[in-house]
Amino acid sequence: MIGEFAIILAITYISSIISRYTPIPIPGPVIGILLLFILLNFKILKVENIKNATNLMLTNLAFLFLPPGVGLLKSINILANNWHKLFFVVVVTTIITLVVTGWSVQFIIKRKEEAKKDESTC
Repeated sequence: MIGEFAIILAITYISSIISRYTPIPIPGPVIGILLLFILLNFKILKVENIKNATNLMLTNLAFLFLPPGVGLLKSINILANNWHKLFFVVVVTTIITLVVTGWSVQFIIKRKEEAKKDESTC
C-alpha cells in the first residue's frame, strides 16, 4: 500500500510543479485530478495499482474536512458580520446555475430532436 500512496503523491507533486512553473491559472490539485484521469483513462495507470490506497482515503474522507472546518471556526466573526453577503452570493449563484443548466438541457434536447428528424427524413 505504501507504493500506492507513493504513486498518488508523485502525481500530486508533479501537478503542483506544473501549476507552479507554467502560466496556467489552474490549481495544482485540479491538474492532479486531470492527470490522474488521463493516466487511468489511457490505461497508463491501472486502477488496481492505487485501489487500496484510494479506498483507505475514501473511508477516512471525513477527516479531510476537519482543517477547513477549524479554519471556518477561526473566522466565525467575519462570517457573522457578513452572513447576508454570503447568503446572497449562495442564493444568486444557485439560481444562475439552475437557469443555465435548464437552458443547456433544453438546448441539448432540441438538438437531439432535430438530429432524429434529420435521420428520419434521409
